[in-house]
Amino acid sequence: MIVWISGPTGAGKSSLARVLSAALGYGLIQENLPKELFSAFASDPVRHCALLQEEIMHSRFKGWLTISNSSRLVFDRSIDEDAHVFCRMHRESGLLNDQQYERLQTLSRKLQDTMPRPDLIIFMCPQRSALAERVRQTHPSTIVQNLDRQVSLYTEWLSTRNEDIFRWDNSGCSLQTVQTLFSKDPQC
Repeated sequence: MIVWISGPTGAGKSSLARVLSAALGYGLIQENLPKELFSAFASDPVRHCALLQEEIMHSRFKGWLTISNSSRLVFDRSIDEDAHVFCRMHRESGLLNDQQYERLQTLSRKLQDTMPRPDLIIFMCPQRSALAERVRQTHPSTIVQNLDRQVSLYTEWLSTRNEDIFRWDNSGCSLQTVQTLFSKDPQC
């Protein structure tokens, strides 16, 4: 089974992906970026946005290549949503120009076309106040300021998908409860 865990920044995707990997043995694909690149984006988003988005896509693709023979995979966000949500949001906010945006769209199609489609998309979207609280301390201001647009773009993106979609408002759900739910000896 191929699962894409999707949702805006701070939704809890990475935590859930790690739980599915550890508790149920899913191969985990996530972005793996140099901290320097993310820091460069935070300090000068216009200058570093295109490179960051390209590296994110390549990172997911490389992660998939290392475990592509597994039949049980969980993606901590997909290349498809990198392109249709984040690149679009960055283009609208002026962080990407039209040429950069088109180049990233082409790259995303090229990479995603060789990768498996999901059997299930788990869309995690806590309430806006919970999202803002989660990302305020750890993400660049451009991400925090665009949370509402992210959610809107996710709604549009999900409307184009044909896969099964499980929508999860995890505003009041702790990571410990999720870990217990998927543990071999659940107590809830």
